[in-house]
Amino acid sequence: MGRAAKLRKQRKQQQLNQLKLTTDSDESANLSQKEISDKASNSNQAIKINPQTAHAYCERGISYGMQQQYELAIANFNQAIKINPQHGRAHHNRGFSYYNLEQYEKAIANFNQAVKINPRYSGTYFYRGLSYLNLEKYEKAIKNFNIVLKIDPRHIGAYDGRGSAYFYLEQYERAITDFSKFIEFNPNKAEIYNSAIYANRGLAYANLKQYQKAIADYDKSIEIYGKDANTYNNRGLTYLDLKQYKKAIPDFDKVIEIDGKDANAYNNLGLAYLYLKEYQKAISNFDKAIEINPPFSKAYLNRATAYLALKQYQEAIIDCDRCLKINPQNSVAYYNRGLGYFDLKQYQKAIIDYEQSIKIYPQNAGAYESLGLAYAKLEDFKKARHYLEQAAILFKQQNHSKEYQLIQLILNELPQTE
Repeated sequence: MGRAAKLRKQRKQQQLNQLKLTTDSDESANLSQKEISDKASNSNQAIKINPQTAHAYCERGISYGMQQQYELAIANFNQAIKINPQHGRAHHNRGFSYYNLEQYEKAIANFNQAVKINPRYSGTYFYRGLSYLNLEKYEKAIKNFNIVLKIDPRHIGAYDGRGSAYFYLEQYERAITDFSKFIEFNPNKAEIYNSAIYANRGLAYANLKQYQKAIADYDKSIEIYGKDANTYNNRGLTYLDLKQYKKAIPDFDKVIEIDGKDANAYNNLGLAYLYLKEYQKAISNFDKAIEINPPFSKAYLNRATAYLALKQYQEAIIDCDRCLKINPQNSVAYYNRGLGYFDLKQYQKAIIDYEQSIKIYPQNAGAYESLGLAYAKLEDFKKARHYLEQAAILFKQQNHSKEYQLIQLILNELPQTE
């Protein structure tokens, strides 16, 4: 009786595109360096004339912020607020400085004060929303973006931010609606920011398994700006989902061209070759991924899969060992190592690994099947039948009709036991 278990493809994780959110202060819009310098000079002169002018300190703080000197900006906003605690603009811009320093809790505290003083300024709610977004407090972020859009229904940044929050909450339909609004309202259809929105909407479509729509958005993103490695990577992964492995390869090659140290790109390229059964090319790419990132457990596991296909069982076992040293809870690594031991006719070792795989992931029908086959090899037909029947139940529940039918054929061949 031959081994019925098939090699299981590894579940790949799409790399999320970095969500590119607006971080330019509305205070600095369209100002040249000379205008910023003049603004600072005028503020300095005003402070010399009257050191108790809160407005002048606020303006000088804004000038420092425009030059990305946020600590100096904060010092000036502090002085402005000391002179006038109700200076809403100073609270807002101090919050904005903390935002750019990635001190989001402090930013929120300042934005809270700013909205008490001026509850109608949409910019404060917007950056408070972005702060909550960066803190992964997505519901609070959405509430702030809702307020922004109530004040300004065409605020494209709020659609981006709210869409991003919905995305992270896995509310992909709502994310798509907001990203689409951004595209509708953004007058400059060819700018880099639009490229990011198309890429992110594509990723939302991919998570809904609407792969053709995802690819259309990735294509548009790349047409606008063809230098973002994440977009090529995500389009390549979508082609893998569609089993269009040859189309995936140029995208992962492009990622490597942009960033030759991207271990994920080499791993993904290896997966494409693995699915095409070009195992040596797959192994070469997994080798490179591991060279770049030695603790890359998935690359070891994927390389083990290629070795199994080449019947290089000892090498496969070694790579599963390495994977498990990094990630002891990887059920697939135990399962694949069990396959290696099985083909080396080390059935007891295979049984131990299959059992451990099932312990970690009880829905692994293939592990039950392989466990039953291992007991059949040891002529323990009672246990063989028990585990094969469990496999059949799971395959049926998971709608794997071919595997279910195969199990039924194997069960019919087994000797009857009392």
